[in-house]
Amino acid sequence: MKYGQRTFIFTFLFIPVLVYVVFVAVPYLTSMAVAFFFPQVMSAIIVGVLWSFVYHPTIGMLNGFLGILGVSSMKSFPWLGDPNTVFGAILAVTVWQAVGFYMVLFITGMESIPPHFYEAAKLDGANSIVMFIQITIPMLWESIRTAIVFLALGAMDMYAIVMIMTNGSGGPSRAADVVPRYMVEAAFQNGEWGYATAMAVVLMLIILILSILSLRFTQRETLEF
Repeated sequence: MKYGQRTFIFTFLFIPVLVYVVFVAVPYLTSMAVAFFFPQVMSAIIVGVLWSFVYHPTIGMLNGFLGILGVSSMKSFPWLGDPNTVFGAILAVTVWQAVGFYMVLFITGMESIPPHFYEAAKLDGANSIVMFIQITIPMLWESIRTAIVFLALGAMDMYAIVMIMTNGSGGPSRAADVVPRYMVEAAFQNGEWGYATAMAVVLMLIILILSILSLRFTQRETLEF
């Protein structure tokens, strides 16, 4: 089913993109932690409405900014009205909203790592990449395992943000539709309660299996210091 495929695409794109942003970009901006965490306290409805205006083809901030830069071809581009861009546009919003929580989670863990570990590694000639792989990641492994489960759960449930930003349609040609939104449509609009219930049960089982597998295959000996 294409909605299930798109839900999994959301999941497997959302996780690596968010992890990259947190681990590579955000640690250099720890002084702005509050600013990055602020979207996390906003409801999905507010976020969806806010970014719907940002992506608006005529009065949106994004197209206005592109117009200032001289990109005339994108001046009135319908980001949420084009099947080729609506998926990426919504994915970017979900990463923007979620990055604050995981940034705080990992930065808190990083601050608890004894600095003498890094000092000893520097004396041995290790660079920042080696220290990140050999010290930071192992010391944060339990936080990473927890984050993976939360990421999978969040990425599988894209109902609210997709519903708001696509006006309940799943986007043009349903290009951004996901299982939870389609499930609600089947139940409350089409009256297919049995079909919707079956989808809900299958989705629950998939999330449960993914959570168990992620915890099982990421299990390793806890490092103590």
